[in-house]
Amino acid sequence: MTEEAPSRDWFWWIVGCGGALAAFLCSAAVIAAGWFYLSDGSSPGGGQPAIVVPTPPGSNVEATTPPLNLAPTATLAGAAASPAVVTPAPTVANLPRPGGSAAVFVARAPAPPRIDGRLDEWGSVAEIPLTARVFTRDTWDGTDDLEVTYRLLWDDQALYVGVTVVDDRHVQTFTGRTAFRGDSLEIQFDTDRAGDFAAQLSPDDYQWVLSPGDFAGLPPEAYRFRGTAAGRMDDFTGHGTTVAAEKTTTGYTLEARIPWSDLGLIPHTGLEIGAALNGNDNDQGGAAGQEIMLSNVSTRTFGDPTTWGILTLAP
Repeated sequence: MTEEAPSRDWFWWIVGCGGALAAFLCSAAVIAAGWFYLSDGSSPGGGQPAIVVPTPPGSNVEATTPPLNLAPTATLAGAAASPAVVTPAPTVANLPRPGGSAAVFVARAPAPPRIDGRLDEWGSVAEIPLTARVFTRDTWDGTDDLEVTYRLLWDDQALYVGVTVVDDRHVQTFTGRTAFRGDSLEIQFDTDRAGDFAAQLSPDDYQWVLSPGDFAGLPPEAYRFRGTAAGRMDDFTGHGTTVAAEKTTTGYTLEARIPWSDLGLIPHTGLEIGAALNGNDNDQGGAAGQEIMLSNVSTRTFGDPTTWGILTLAP
């Protein structure tokens, strides 16, 4: 005899208990999931809103756009850039322009005049009288017997000077760098007004002394000085200027040829050169020296090129 019934009952009892346990666990899982879903605030219209914590500066979150460049040189698209401030270079046009006899127009020579001291070829050339007394020596006795008239011409090679001097007593006993102390002529040139228009001499400034000699043993001559960076006028020998003079019943006439190379210039129509035309008189002789100077520029001061006039090369 076998005993099977009791073992089958036990089997079904275990199966029933297991099923009940499984159903309980499933129900618990469903309840837990519902509670979690409702408590995290993600359901529409219910629960507390989620708290969003901003990413702190310096976090390791990778940037998705490049940083904004705030450098001063950055220009935003569509914005007009500030115009650059441009200081115009000095030109002849924006420098002071003297008037009257200080502004001289130099005609082009149809043919170069002969440098012989006679002014036969200068008849139709405009005269430039020296009407301003710009220097007197402390020993000057007040006698003003000097009259000086210039004429100028130019061509591609040189500047030509023709001068008539009226002087009742001709005295010239000086030569070379001291020739200006006797009866003589002086011309100051500023060859670069636009480059260094300043109240001080510089290397583009020149001075010529043209002496007629004494019409006996002392011949006519030219002596050249040149400005320095220190504001002086120093000797500058080795020029190519030629001079001739002729004695007259009322004084003398003088001609000079000044090559453009002596001035470091290339001539052209319209060229403007700072200049002062002058005449010296010495009535005492010996060591008395220069007593009076006449000029075509009333403001003329020896060491200040801004006080000189202008020569313009005309057609």
